[in-house]
Amino acid sequence: MSLFPRKRVAMTVLLISMALAAGSTGCSGPAQTTSGPGSSEAGATGFTEWQIIDVASRQVVLFEALLDRLAAMDVVYLGEEHHNRHHIDAAARVLEGLVARGRRPVLAIEMFGWDGQEALSRYVSDGRVDRERFLGESRWKENWGGDFADYEPLLQVARRRTLLVLAINPPRSLVRKVARLGLSRAMEDPGMARWGMQGETVVDDPAYRRVIMRQLRECHGGMPDGAYERIYEASMFRDEGMAKAIVSRLQGLQEKAGPIVSYTGGGHIQHRTPVPDRVARRSEKPIRQVTIYMQALERGHPEYVDALLDERIADYIWLTPVGDHGPPVRCGK
Repeated sequence: MSLFPRKRVAMTVLLISMALAAGSTGCSGPAQTTSGPGSSEAGATGFTEWQIIDVASRQVVLFEALLDRLAAMDVVYLGEEHHNRHHIDAAARVLEGLVARGRRPVLAIEMFGWDGQEALSRYVSDGRVDRERFLGESRWKENWGGDFADYEPLLQVARRRTLLVLAINPPRSLVRKVARLGLSRAMEDPGMARWGMQGETVVDDPAYRRVIMRQLRECHGGMPDGAYERIYEASMFRDEGMAKAIVSRLQGLQEKAGPIVSYTGGGHIQHRTPVPDRVARRSEKPIRQVTIYMQALERGHPEYVDALLDERIADYIWLTPVGDHGPPVRCGK
């Protein structure tokens, strides 16, 4: 059985259907751990909810100590399990904590597409904008779907603190084209030129390919090789598009603004290869980045956390309660 949660392959069900047709997932504030940096080592019998573990040292760190480091970053990546409210609340705490440290974080969020940016900016900056009108104009159902209330707390923080919010997902119509036609053919579509992706370099990183292809085959076995390739290319295209959006905003930040706080599914930050490495390649100068992988702590299964530590999934692992939807469904279960 694979320990990889199916929910982490964020858009694959949609992409699979398209690839096959082509022929072949208010901040109440979690309790803070009392363990300080270097004061205890996380282990198979010592995991508890709301622990933050430094993956390199396996030491449990305080939330306040983590915030001190995050405040010095250019980009902070938070990787969630989709629709887990505890992860959303944790992200809201990070935003509030950065504001309390005199920073002006920019929330870069996967749940909105580039074609919803204008409506998103208007909604965040103008408290008079009607919620339902905003959801329609931002193309919420088309680009993400599900209950907006799940992610609304993040936008509430942005509205309250007058923070910028960046939609980082390429429009779903573009992703669909890649999943259906393959990357090279899809790049010829006029929509790619409209959204600035035509002629962009989409890096096929061997390390990224190994991870994504392994997860696709483990979680969605039995498809033709061509379907896997198109799904992989669509995943690669999305991550490159997210990196393009982050770097573009990073280059335009005013002095003392930032960091950019990227909020995506955990699959987009694992081992840094999906988005963080692409951001680093695209940036004209060295940037300071940190990755935080949020993981629901399942009772009786410390091996899931041990596996993430062993493979160094991110710089930090933040353990949370299981969400209302239950634990993630894992491949092979």
